[in-house]
Parts: sequence; C-alpha cells; structure tokens
Amino acid sequence: PTILRHALGSLPQLRALKVTDMKSFNDDLFGPSNYLPPFPALAELVFENTPNLTADGLATYLFRSDTQNTLKTLSLTSTGVLASTLQQILAVAPRLEHLSIIESVTTSFPAANSVQALQSKSLKTFHYEITSATSANLYANTTASYYAYLTSSLLSGGLPNLQELYVRGKFTRAWTNGDLSYVLTRNQIPTSPNPSSTSPLQPQPSPPTQITSHPLAVATPSSHPRNLPP
Repeated sequence: PTILRHALGSLPQLRALKVTDMKSFNDDLFGPSNYLPPFPALAELVFENTPNLTADGLATYLFRSDTQNTLKTLSLTSTGVLASTLQQILAVAPRLEHLSIIESVTTSFPAANSVQALQSKSLKTFHYEITSATSANLYANTTASYYAYLTSSLLSGGLPNLQELYVRGKFTRAWTNGDLSYVLTRNQIPTSPNPSSTSPLQPQPSPPTQITSHPLAVATPSSHPRNLPP
C-alpha cells in the first residue's frame, strides 16, 4: 500500500485508474494516513478481479468531499463489492453518473427487507450483470432474487434520472416509470460484442440488453454500453 499510494500521489493530473488481477488491492489502500499521500480524487475507477476490494473501502474513499465531487464513473467486475452493498457506495457518491457491476454469485440475494433499495439522483447509466457461478446450486435459480431487488429499486423511484439500463440474465419484467412503460427481455441479448466499442478502461462482456425510452417498447440491442474515455 505504501508504494502504490506514493506512486499515485506523484501523479497530480491523474483522472482515471484501472486495476486488474490484483488480489493485494484491498480496502486498506483507501484508509486515511498521516504519513502517506491520500488516494487521488479520480473521475473514473475501474476494478477487475480485485476480490479483496469491498464496499467498505470505496465508502471510506468517498467519505472525502473531493472524491465525492469528482467520481463520475465506477466499474466493478469480479470484486468483493456485492450487489447488496451497492447502496452503501451510492449513498456517498452524489456525482456518480455511470455504474457497472458484473458479478458471479453462488447464493441468493439477502432478505429484501434487510437491504435498502438503490437510490441515486445522479446516476444516468447502470450496467447490472449478475450470473450464477459454476459452483452455484444447479437446481436453484440463484440470480432471480438479484433481479427482483433491481426491479424493486426501479419501482420505488430511487433512480429518477436513470437514462440507460443494461442487464444480463434470465430477467423478464415490465414496469412503468412516469408515462413510459418498459419491457426488458433476455431474448434480445446479442451473442458477440461490437468490435468498434472497445476502450482501454471499458470491461468488454457480451453487450447486454438496453432498455429503450419508447412506451411499451421491447428493449433492443441496437446500442452498446457507454465507452469510457482512454
């Protein structure tokens, strides 16, 4: 942690950071210190295969006013941040506009009444991809409860400025937001990514379904998730 904090502290113009395949990256890297430079306030953070990074660490990072006012994009792929702890991050990220979580799960979502619904007035794009891990119970629909939680959060009106939602999984559900009714269906998901939509800081799973903003429209795969800047 000491070396990394000093290295990042020497880059005052740094605005985006991607951390991949780093088990040693953990919550301690975000902790306050009287001897180390603070973890820089970044506009974009991308984490892939960092299993020891949790919502607690990100919440500590976002407890600072400079990071709260700076972070706009957060991407989490195979980290220690659980879908059930996303609200812990959203609660201290008032400027966050783009959020992605890709997770393989082995157990069902915690009891709904024990987890607060997702709430964010700033979030515009949400990529929510929950799949069953190979070690999950083959006879249990493990992911259904995760998408039920997502649906409940949408119905509660906690994401009033959300413009784009991407999901992947066995999820078919209709709901109404204001004057618009949306239908999301798994059958529309394409099987291969668009080669032109790559970016050094963008995770590239198969493009998930997008909800369109047309009344009673079935989501179509005509658009792909937002490309993050290089």
